[in-house]
Amino acid sequence: MGQFISRIKISTLLNVIIATTFIVAAILLIIMVNEEQREQALLDAASKARVMLDRNLATHTYFTRQLKPNVMTLTEPFLSSDYFDPAWMSSTYAVREMDKYFKELSDEDYYYKECAINARNPENEADVYESAFIKELNENPDLVERSDIRMINGKPYFVILRRGEVIEPVCLQCHSTPENAPGDLVKVYGPNRSFGRYVGEVVSAISIRIPLETAYVNADRLSLKLTGLLLLILSGLFTIQFWLNRKLLFKPINALHTKALQISTDHSRIGEEIQLPSGRDLAELTRAFNTMSISLRQERDLLDARVKERTSQLNETNNQLHIQMKEIEQLQETLREQARRDPLTGLYNRRYLSESLQQELSRARRARRSVSVIIMDIDHFKKINDTHGHQIGDKFLLEIANLLSTHTRDFDFACRYGGEEFLLVLPNATARNTFKRAEQIRSKCADIRIEHENKDVSITISMGIATYPRHSKNVDELLTKADEALYRSKRRGRNQVTVWKEK
Repeated sequence: MGQFISRIKISTLLNVIIATTFIVAAILLIIMVNEEQREQALLDAASKARVMLDRNLATHTYFTRQLKPNVMTLTEPFLSSDYFDPAWMSSTYAVREMDKYFKELSDEDYYYKECAINARNPENEADVYESAFIKELNENPDLVERSDIRMINGKPYFVILRRGEVIEPVCLQCHSTPENAPGDLVKVYGPNRSFGRYVGEVVSAISIRIPLETAYVNADRLSLKLTGLLLLILSGLFTIQFWLNRKLLFKPINALHTKALQISTDHSRIGEEIQLPSGRDLAELTRAFNTMSISLRQERDLLDARVKERTSQLNETNNQLHIQMKEIEQLQETLREQARRDPLTGLYNRRYLSESLQQELSRARRARRSVSVIIMDIDHFKKINDTHGHQIGDKFLLEIANLLSTHTRDFDFACRYGGEEFLLVLPNATARNTFKRAEQIRSKCADIRIEHENKDVSITISMGIATYPRHSKNVDELLTKADEALYRSKRRGRNQVTVWKEK
C-alpha cells in the first residue's frame, strides 16, 4: 500500500483525498437527513396513533358515563332482563362501526382494533402478534404499552399495542357463563365466545397501525433531491479548488521538480536558479532550493578536488592492503601447516592423520585398491630417557623421523602418532609388500647409533600392520587392529614386525 501511494503524484493524491472527503461528507449528510426524516415520520405516526387512541377512549367514556346510563334509565320499564342491543349497549361495537365509517371517508391505510383472544365478535379476534401481547399483559402487570415498526405485506407500519379492558366483578354477568348472561346476548354471539373470564384478567388490547410507506418514500425523495443538489455544489467547489491548487501550488512544485531532475541528470546545471512564485510559503521553498543549488555548485567544485586527492591516497592504501593480505595469507598457510606438524620431528601429527587417512580410504574404496598402516613403537623408550636423558631420546625420535622421510614414496605419509610411536600410511600396498617395507625400516632403525658418555646407544622398534580392506573397512577399526598387531610384537619379545590376523 505504501509503495502504491509513493508512486502517485501529490496533486492526484490531494485531489482524490479532497473528492473523497466531499463525497463522504455528502453521504453522511444525506444519511443524517434521511434518518431525521424517518424519525420525524415515526413521531408523526405516534402523534396520529395517540389522537386515534384518545378519540376512541373518549367514545368509550361517552358510552359508559352518558349514553348507556341515560338510555338504560329510559328503557328500563320497557325492557326485559334478557334484552341486549350492541348498538348502544357495547362501546366496543360502536367504536368498531365508527372505524368502518372512518375508513370509507379516508384514503389513509390506518388500522384500529380492540382485539381479544376468543373475542365476542370475530371482527375483534386478535391475530398472532396481538395474542402474544395479551398473554404477556396477563403475565406482566407492569406492561402497559409497546410500540414497534413492523413489515406487513411488504410495507412498513408504526404499531402500538396498549393494555385494554380488565375484567371486574360487574363484568362477570356477561363473561362468566352463558346462563348468567342476557339471553339476547347469547342469541347474538352464541354460548361459546368470551365466556369463562375471571376477575383481573386482561381480556383485550388496543392495536393501532399507522402506515409509514408514504413518509419513507417522501424521505427518500428528499434525500435524492438533496443528493443532486450536493453533487452540483460539490462539483463546483471541487472545480474551483482544483484550479486554485493547480495555479498556486502544483505549478510551482512542478517547476521545482523539473529543475531538480535537470540538475540530477546534468551536473553542469548545478547552481541554476528558479524564478520565485507568488505565495509566501512556496517562495520561501523556492528560495531555499536556489540556495541549495548554489551551495551544491560550490561543494561540487571542492569535492572534485578532494576526490582526486583521496583517490590517490586510496590507491596507495589499496596497494599496501594487497601486500598485507598476501603476507597474511602466507602466514595463515604457514600456521595451518604448523598445526599439522609435530614441533619436534616435523612429521605430520595425529590430527592430520585422522583427516588424511579418512580421505585415503575414500579414494581407495572408489579405486578398489588397498591401503596399509604401520604403527611402530620404540622399545623401552622410557628407560632410554631415564638412563641417558630426554635429549638422547629426542635425538632418536629425530633420527627415526628422518629415516621415515627419506624411505617413503611421494604418496606415502608418515606421522608422529604418540610420544614414542610413529605411523606410516602406504596407499596401494598389500600386506605382503608392507611387511617387507616394515622389515627394512626396522633393520635400519637397529643400525642407528647415538654416542653418549663415550658409549654408543642403540634402539630397537616393534611394529604392527593392518591393511584395508582385508583387515578393516573403516579408519578407527584399521588403527585399532594395527595397534593390536604392535602389542603382539611386544608380547613376543619386541624388535619384530607383526601383521594383524584373527587369533
